[in-house]
Amino acid sequence: MDTGTIVVRGVPVTARGSIELRDHYSFDVASASAGPRLPAVSFYGGPFYHYETANMKVEVSTNLGRFSDDANVNVKKSFGGRLGISLPVSKNVGFQLEGQFRDYFSGGGQISLMF
Repeated sequence: MDTGTIVVRGVPVTARGSIELRDHYSFDVASASAGPRLPAVSFYGGPFYHYETANMKVEVSTNLGRFSDDANVNVKKSFGGRLGISLPVSKNVGFQLEGQFRDYFSGGGQISLMF
């Protein structure tokens, strides 16, 4: 638990709280097709469906009182699209970059080691 102090209308308030994420489940179902294959580079993309759910528990204690609540967390928009590029570095090493869009854009990369 983290502790902090703030001043509200001249009164110091010390708060201590925690946020706990429980029963978190998440998965993607996707359909992808590869685009034109250039020497040593391949492009892919397609639509996907994302499902995510969890239960969040919040507890805050202050010198003025206590607050506690449970809430279910669900994804607002479940359909989106992704585009990616795959670059083989060597026979056993690959590098991938991928971007996804649902309500917002996100991206990432990875290095694959094959053996």
